[in-house]
Amino acid sequence: MAERKISEKSLENLKRFNRENNAITRESIEISLLQLLEKKDLKKITISELVERVGVSRAAFYRNYGSKEEILKSIFQSSIAKIIKSLDGYNLKTDFYQVWVSLLKESQKESKIISLAIDYNFEQVLTKAVYDFLEKRNGSSSNGAGSYLNSFWSSAIVSAISKWVKDGMKTPAEKIVKLGLPLFPQKKK
Repeated sequence: MAERKISEKSLENLKRFNRENNAITRESIEISLLQLLEKKDLKKITISELVERVGVSRAAFYRNYGSKEEILKSIFQSSIAKIIKSLDGYNLKTDFYQVWVSLLKESQKESKIISLAIDYNFEQVLTKAVYDFLEKRNGSSSNGAGSYLNSFWSSAIVSAISKWVKDGMKTPAEKIVKLGLPLFPQKKK
């Protein structure tokens, strides 16, 4: 029997199809987990229940995730990325008010996910993202004295956002911003 060759274009199309299919599977698993979390605790949700709801096999689940906690972490990381991205256009040294407003407004949009992350002890993921953001924006090295300041501020920011979200965001974002809290560390002159 003659050997059949697959063209480069066909192979590329197959790879693209597989990537798209995996993305749809991941999104379906994430959405289904969020829906199930509205009804019961994460510990009470089984992988079998989740894959049945999604309509995929256990193998498809494990190709994409190692655990239910990994799904939740992935969902939370996506939410964090949206929040951090909203800060990209601001100058941290001069736009304190706008940065705080943007940070709180984006956190409010993602409050359901942030609340779940707090409930399941994923605040460290947010703290790390804020820390990395500060390191990048402030040009600090991870072993310099500035990294301690970034560590302090990332924890403080996450603590304030977590409290605000868990308190039901009753205090308007603008009122919190008007407290005049410094948002990010300032380099000494």
